[in-house]
Amino acid sequence: MNRSSEIIDYLSQGEGMESLLIIPSAPPISRGPDGIAVALNMVLSAEDVTDTLMAFRAQAPKTDPESPQSGTFSFGIRKVGRFRVSHARQRGTHVLNVTRIPSVIPAINTLVEDSEAATRLCTFLAGSEGGVLSICGPSAFGNQFLAYSLFRFLNERHRRVLYLMERSLTFLMQHENSIVIQREIGSDVSSLEAGVREGMLFAPHVLYVGNVRSNDAIPSLRCAVETGIIAVLCSNSLQGAPLLEILDLLPAARHALRPIEHLIVGVTPADNKRLLLEIAPCPDTSGQPQ
Repeated sequence: MNRSSEIIDYLSQGEGMESLLIIPSAPPISRGPDGIAVALNMVLSAEDVTDTLMAFRAQAPKTDPESPQSGTFSFGIRKVGRFRVSHARQRGTHVLNVTRIPSVIPAINTLVEDSEAATRLCTFLAGSEGGVLSICGPSAFGNQFLAYSLFRFLNERHRRVLYLMERSLTFLMQHENSIVIQREIGSDVSSLEAGVREGMLFAPHVLYVGNVRSNDAIPSLRCAVETGIIAVLCSNSLQGAPLLEILDLLPAARHALRPIEHLIVGVTPADNKRLLLEIAPCPDTSGQPQ
């Protein structure tokens, strides 16, 4: 039996990020500070989970019902919200994690412990003409929350064009003082490289790539930064190693008439659910004077 409506109704009750773990022979499970808890008083069979997954897939754009046995896709329901479904196989049956994508983005001053660090990042994004902001740390959500809190700051106070790309959207943003273009890789655009290339057609002030995993798009990112766009990149790597490759391909831009600034931000979640930041300029790997 398809249980998608009950799951959507439950997730739609809150405003923050809420997830349900859907496993055969168990009730839907939520996660909290004290561990897991039963969210809905019903036990789903393997057939129920499969039917529910197919119902979710039917609402996702460009999603093939015969898609791979594991993956992630997102969909939106008018006047309800946007949802992300991650699915995998275990012992021949499906396992789902369904997440409601929140629209309430935390403010930078409430998210970051160090107000001076927050101010420095906001100033960099608002005032730079071309540059790279690399956000790295072990928590994907911590990295993404920091990025979106910065985008919220720009959206509220500056007139900019923000072009944001992720494999699955973390937040939904509305236009305020800025114009916001959000695209999902795999549904709105075929690849990261194509998304960066097409993004330059809109001449954005800020181009965001969530969770950089490969260097396929680095040549396109280089072109974007050379034209004066600020690239904001996230990586789960502690040292941001994938992001440092960008600098290796930027020697001409970095040492041209207009230097390219590249900041690395190390993000560590604190016990009080705020973020600790460590900001440093990217080291020069070209051997040339800056």
